[in-house]
Amino acid sequence: MTITDQQLKDIEAWAELLFTVEQVAHLLEVPADKFLLEYQTKGKVYASYQRGFLRTEAEVRKSEITLAKQGSSQAQEGVKAIIANVRSINPE
Repeated sequence: MTITDQQLKDIEAWAELLFTVEQVAHLLEVPADKFLLEYQTKGKVYASYQRGFLRTEAEVRKSEITLAKQGSSQAQEGVKAIIANVRSINPE
């Protein structure tokens, strides 16, 4: 499957809006099964999707951390869960 540079930019933009991989395939008007296989190779499609998705996740985390620092107990619990998860994955 051939993906253009413009399509890679579109994938990143739509991932940033939290569309699923299958939804992105529909937006690109390509067969979802072929697009998913391309995504699973962890090449350029995967990198573009992850970059967009993680950008939004970073913005949400930043907002949650800000709320936690301002005293929101719900946000503090969320941040504690993120910290625990990151510590469990990252090597010491």
